Amino acid sequence: MFIMASGITLLQVSANPYLAALGSAETASARLNLAGGFNSLATVIGPLIGAHFILSSSEAQRGAEAVQIPYIVLAMFVLTVAGIIYFYQLPILSIESKSAPKKGAWKFKNLRLGVVAIFLYVGAEVTVGSFLINYLSLENIAGLSEQSAAKYVSMYWGGAMIGRFIGVAFLNRVKVTKALTVVSIIAFLLVTISILSSGSLAVWTIVAVGLFNSVMWPCIFPLGIKGLGEYTSEGSGLMIMGVVGGAIIPLIQGVLADYWSLQASFCVALVCYAYLVYFGIANEKMEAKG
Repeated sequence: MFIMASGITLLQVSANPYLAALGSAETASARLNLAGGFNSLATVIGPLIGAHFILSSSEAQRGAEAVQIPYIVLAMFVLTVAGIIYFYQLPILSIESKSAPKKGAWKFKNLRLGVVAIFLYVGAEVTVGSFLINYLSLENIAGLSEQSAAKYVSMYWGGAMIGRFIGVAFLNRVKVTKALTVVSIIAFLLVTISILSSGSLAVWTIVAVGLFNSVMWPCIFPLGIKGLGEYTSEGSGLMIMGVVGGAIIPLIQGVLADYWSLQASFCVALVCYAYLVYFGIANEKMEAKG
């Protein structure tokens, strides 16, 4: 698992800035959104395929032997893709910046703000998805069984997938900073309504958050590495490190849920979305100053 995670990290560090640079800066978010859409699609169908192979095995076969064939097939597929990329002549891109100071990537304000933004965005997205089943099981929310609540979790992540494909079209026409600010405000309002309400309203507002999470990554990432020039790869690595928020933010919410209540603990997500609103506005001002 460590080797797989390391490989995925290296892929993210190289692929995200490459996609951002593979065309004009104005359309970078749309390209990242398209890639994110396929990533979400794999997130949806991957577990279904795995469940078909693994859970369909007899009780005696379940365990290490049950996952051998799926992982072998997956490894062969990855090697095939790697071979195609190796032999296919991809464009060689050089990212230049006339104003890049020789002080390292961390000296760029937009990068520092971007790392925090990625940390909080991933944290908010994961923590909402992680606590959704328990949240919908509350009597004052929906009182659903875990099996029934799991369907809404699929809707939450499915909304993120749909939103990413839809976002490919409108991110080419809307300023990235404004798009990020608007979707962050909407996500903030949806979580607020869910915290203060109950029943169907609380259910559907929290599930709808997934749709507006969808375009945040492709907005945050290019803003974070914008203007880094020769430090783009270094900055990309720092941005990817921010995904650790997906492990830390849910822990914070879990602690608050024990002290307060599960419904009130979603205030953690509110803090995350409030910062993303600030990040969008701050980048808008930086762009205005030139």
